[in-house]
Order: sequence, then structure tokens, then C-alpha cells
Amino acid sequence: MLTKQANGPGGRSHIFDDWLRSTTHGSSSDYVLQHCEEWAQGLLDLADRLPPDYGWRVTTPRSLKQELRKAQSSADSMNAVYWTDVFRSVEAYGVLSVWRGTELLRAAVPLLNDHQVLAPAVISRALLELSVSFLMTANDIVDIASKAMKTPSGGLAASTELEEIVLSAIYGSRRPGTPKHLKAQSIIKYIDFLTQAPGASELKPVYEYLCDIAHPNTLGNARFAAVVIKKHGDGSETLRLERRAEAGHSHEIRTKTLWAVGWAAYTIRSGFQMNQSATKSVLSRWSTRTKHN
Repeated sequence: MLTKQANGPGGRSHIFDDWLRSTTHGSSSDYVLQHCEEWAQGLLDLADRLPPDYGWRVTTPRSLKQELRKAQSSADSMNAVYWTDVFRSVEAYGVLSVWRGTELLRAAVPLLNDHQVLAPAVISRALLELSVSFLMTANDIVDIASKAMKTPSGGLAASTELEEIVLSAIYGSRRPGTPKHLKAQSIIKYIDFLTQAPGASELKPVYEYLCDIAHPNTLGNARFAAVVIKKHGDGSETLRLERRAEAGHSHEIRTKTLWAVGWAAYTIRSGFQMNQSATKSVLSRWSTRTKHN
């Protein structure tokens, strides 16, 4: 269970133990590491402000056609029906992503506080993938919403592209047999793109490092720090392995993990705010929220 530690500046609680905070504060010149705990707490705070359950009205093609038929008295009425329906799913997708991100975060932080290394590293990799996908989708949503808002009064506006983007984000999969329009996008393609953005140059190197940790290979094994404790006359050596070793690669793995946690937490929170802003903008012009929800 995630517990909050002693209060920090401004009366806010720490979610990292003091020894872990020394990795992220002061001793590091990396901006993401320095703000890791703050951004993680920000995502948790956002999740706490969301309701514990969420009512998501989902239309069928038939029910949506019926609503559109009733609204044919004006283009604005039809736009209201259409965009309210689309942004119900956008809003639900945002809630799902925050819940998913915080469930991963709440699992990772106690493990980090407990000096564990491999499990939080694997979790942080999943957090990075979620945050990258969420941010890219949020950018698409904002861009399409901005274009829709330029529709002249009395004109009809729709976006099959946005429909497919949101459907893929919620229901997408890479499993065999998945319909083409629901095929999940390549996370590597997204990471390659975002790594070129200011302040994100470490994104791909950190992700690749964490992938290496997740695979059963030498880097994960090196976490247990094979230290030579005796050399024998025949040239052989006796090594000492420690289950909770703090030498070797432990510090490096932990640092990469914390970077991923901080970047992902900030990105998920930012993506949610972007989606909310786009939703508010579109529904301030076209909305049936009062009538239908």
C-alpha cells in the first residue's frame, strides 16, 4: 500500500523515503530526476480528484443515427450530437489512462522505497509506454478539435480520423485477428518521434535500457553484483552474489527507473489536461451534455 511520508516544503507529503529522495534531489543535475517525486505526486493528486467510478455513455451506430436524425433541424444540433458522442469517449479514455497510470505508479513507489530494483524497473517501462501513447493521442485529439472549431456557423463537422484514433486508443491490440482499424500503433515509432522534442533526448535511451532490464539477460543479473571475494591458485575465482546488492548496476537501474517514473507521470497528467481542454473547447460550442448525461 502506498503511504505518504513526512511533510516536505509547503506542508506537502513525501511519497519517496528520505534515502530515495537523495537520488532525485540535490545530487542529480537531471531536471526530470529532480522533479520526479513532485510529478509523481501530481499524477496521484489528479487521480484523487477523479471520481472512484465513471459513467460512460456509449452509443451504437443505430442509436447515434437516431439521435442525428432527430437533430436534423440544424447543422449545429447535429454537430452537438456528434461531437458530444465523440468527446464522451475522449473523456473516458483520459480517465482510464490516469487510472491505469496511477495503478502502475502506486505499485512502483513502495517497491522503490523498499530498495527493490528489477520490479519497479519493469513497471516503469510500462508507465513509459502508456505515457508516450497517451501523449501522442492527446496531441492528435487537440489538433483535430482545433480544426473542427474552425467550421463556419451552419456547417457540418465530423472526423472519422478522430473516431478511429480514440477507438484504437481504447480498444486497440496487437493480438492476431485484431481488425486493421484497431491495430495498436508501434510504441517505438512514437518514442522515436518524441525523443526529438526538447527535453526528451533521454526518452529512447532510457526506454531501451529498461527493455533490457525486462529481458532475462546480463543487465538484470548484474543487479545482484557479482563481487570477487577470493582468487584461487588455478586462476578460478569465488564470487559473492547479494540478493539486495547496492553495488554494481543497482544505482544505475534505479536512476533510469526514477527518470521513467517522473517523465511518465508528468506526461500522463499533461495529456489529461490537453484532452480536458479540447473537450471543454468543443463542447462549449456544441454540446448535448445537459440533455443526455
